[in-house]
Amino acid sequence: MRAFDRKFGADALAAVPTAPGVYRFLDAAGAVLYVGKAVKLRRRLAQYQQAGLRKKHKKMRQVVKAAHAFVFEETATHLDACLLEIRLIQELKPPLNVSGSFSDLYPYIGVGSADGRATFAFVSSPAAAPGLALFGAFRSREDCAEAFYCLLRLLAYLGHKERAKTRGVHAFRCLPAETVPLWAQFFAGESPEALADLSLRLVENAGARARAAAVQEDLRALRSFWRNEAKPLRDAIAATGYAGAYPVPKAERDPLFIAYRLRGENI
Repeated sequence: MRAFDRKFGADALAAVPTAPGVYRFLDAAGAVLYVGKAVKLRRRLAQYQQAGLRKKHKKMRQVVKAAHAFVFEETATHLDACLLEIRLIQELKPPLNVSGSFSDLYPYIGVGSADGRATFAFVSSPAAAPGLALFGAFRSREDCAEAFYCLLRLLAYLGHKERAKTRGVHAFRCLPAETVPLWAQFFAGESPEALADLSLRLVENAGARARAAAVQEDLRALRSFWRNEAKPLRDAIAATGYAGAYPVPKAERDPLFIAYRLRGENI
């Protein structure tokens, strides 16, 4: 007998509809272990029932082994199921879910200028960077941090970096006047022109030329950030007609991208 049938009963799927929806596997105390979504609930749960020894079934075997029961909830569309799933994951943080569980770690980048200083910030909360234009929330904290600190290293060739007084907030003096508006457009996903401008200025800098390989690595990290974080966020906002707060609140970032990926879907 399969582990699924032994734990939940051979006819456990009889009452499960073929409609879209969300399912939850529960532990012995009724706490949620795992949340999933499906275009067709019965078909998806049948995959757990029939999970074999193949590598791709490892997570399903893990869930079934840990669970003592499962429940489900129908939704009108697959999009509704996806949105409900991410909300439940963010709220409940089930131990067997990974994706979507850590939205509270999503970072913001801030850009601003005042009193002859250009200021850049990498923060977890808008409140940590008052007075700056903020962009995000971005999904990959690792990629965002890499791009941010690569930018600081590159800007140090062009201006004078001051000692940081606040964690995650860094200021420069004597940067070119165009710097702040160009990087604001970059982090907003509106234009990558800041990269071209920075590259041309670095070519004219003897210190940057002497460290050409390291400079190129830093520029590549910024290009990757533009392609994978800044522009996709701008595209998602435009394509979905998102009219919520900006910068996008952390809890809204994943639902926004779900709506973006599934726009036009009505199943």
